[in-house]
Amino acid sequence: MLPPRISSIFAMARGPQVPSASRTAHSQPGFVSLATRMLLPMDLPETQRIVDERTTLTEMLNYQRTVMVRKVSGLTKEQTLTRLEPSTLTLAGLLRHLTLVDIYWFIMVLRGEAMPPPWEAGDWESDPDWEMTSATDFTPEEIIADFKNTWREVSAVSADMDLDHTGTRSDGTVISHRWVLAHLIEEYARHNGHADFIRESLDGSTGD
Repeated sequence: MLPPRISSIFAMARGPQVPSASRTAHSQPGFVSLATRMLLPMDLPETQRIVDERTTLTEMLNYQRTVMVRKVSGLTKEQTLTRLEPSTLTLAGLLRHLTLVDIYWFIMVLRGEAMPPPWEAGDWESDPDWEMTSATDFTPEEIIADFKNTWREVSAVSADMDLDHTGTRSDGTVISHRWVLAHLIEEYARHNGHADFIRESLDGSTGD
C-alpha cells in the first residue's frame, strides 16, 4: 500500500474553465473548446495546511507523485511513447526517469547503497538518457507498477530517517534528507508540467 492519506482523499484540482462566447466561436483549425476537453478525475490526496514539517514535505511530494501517475494512466503504449515535438520527452520516459530519481536520492545517496537491479545494468555510458529511452521496452502497466513499488520502498526509507539525516553524493557533497524532500517536490512539479502538455495533446485531459 502507498503511505496512508492523513486527510480527505479529495483535493483541490483545477476545475473546467468555462469559455466565453467569443472563445467557443473560435474557428481556427485544431481549436478545441475548453468546454469539450476531458478532465482527469478528482481523486488526488489533499495536503494538510497546518501540520509539522515532515508531514508537509511528505504530503506535498506524494501529491506530485500521484499527479505523475495520473498523467500516464489510461493510455496505450503508443500514447505513452508519443513526443510533443521538438521535445524528446514522453510520458513513459518521464515516469521511468522519476523512478530512477527516487532510487538515486533515497537508496543511493541517503542510505548509501549501490544502484539496485535491474537499474545497475543501465547503459548510460552510450546513452545518457537510457532510463527514458528504454521505456520502449515496457508496457505502461509495467512502468507504473515499477514506479509504485519504488514509491513504497523509498517512502519506508524516508519514514525511518530524521530530516537532519545526511547522505553523500559521489562528488563528496553532503545533503540532508530535508533538502532531498524539498528538491524532489521541485523536480516532480517541473516534470508534471512537461506531462501536462503531453497528456493534453493526446486526449485533451487537463488538471492535476
